[in-house]
Amino acid sequence: MRRLPSMGAIEAFVIAAQRPTLREVSDELNLSPSAVSRRIKALESYLGQELFDRTGNEVHLTDDGAELLKRLTPALESIANAFITTPDRSNALRLGVPSLFCSHWLLPHMADFNSRFPDIVITFDTSPQPIGGIRDDVDAAILFTDQISELLYSRRLRREFAYLVCAPSLTSGTPPLQTPADIAHHKLLLLRGSDRLLTKWTAALGIPHVRPAAISYFDNGQLMMEAAANGLGLAFGIDFHSASFIDAGRLVRPFGERIPTEFNFFFACKHSALDNRTLKRFHDWIFRQFEQNL
Repeated sequence: MRRLPSMGAIEAFVIAAQRPTLREVSDELNLSPSAVSRRIKALESYLGQELFDRTGNEVHLTDDGAELLKRLTPALESIANAFITTPDRSNALRLGVPSLFCSHWLLPHMADFNSRFPDIVITFDTSPQPIGGIRDDVDAAILFTDQISELLYSRRLRREFAYLVCAPSLTSGTPPLQTPADIAHHKLLLLRGSDRLLTKWTAALGIPHVRPAAISYFDNGQLMMEAAANGLGLAFGIDFHSASFIDAGRLVRPFGERIPTEFNFFFACKHSALDNRTLKRFHDWIFRQFEQNL
């Protein structure tokens, strides 16, 4: 039998494939970035292939790396399943969910879920998920993103349109907001990982080279909208996030322009997780709710 690479090297590769920087990988593995790099290089040496393109501390899969990850994922899931000695009959579900989605939509609908499935207990985890993926400590997640790893099962909840919002005071402030190009004089509030939304919005409006005066990043959509409502900058809104703030007069749309966006809410989980009856019930319920209520 051919000698296999170390599991440490394989683990470092798989985690690095789902994280944007070696620092995040090293934090998760409790190793130094140089130790993570050595493990990945050992795997590359074993295969005779470069698995990542490296730019500073950032790493991106090469075509060979993406193909290896695609082949490894079902094998690793099979190994994980081999350690499960009894079928999963748990009625508990840990769901990763953005706080704004949780408070504005999910919690108001949970009474219906609880009445249908009183034996299922759901824990909501509102801490950030990795860009385009989900953490290993959740069973499934609701993600607001424009890209999800092809190794995950994902399904869009609904189609969104994006537009800029701000506190009413900003529209008449100094300098005022009169045209989309005026964002060059104002701070923009962005969810981390959504820079592409700014690029697409300015391109759609014919001002591709215009950039805001500064950008502040948020990991929490609720905090970002509160910051915008308190006059700390412009933010991209979608009806799902912004309607209640606009209805309350706390936010306004300074420009009428809105664009279709690839940033949408998705349900995501490992493909094998759909075999879990509890998770499948929640999956089917949430999509029925969206079909009936939106």
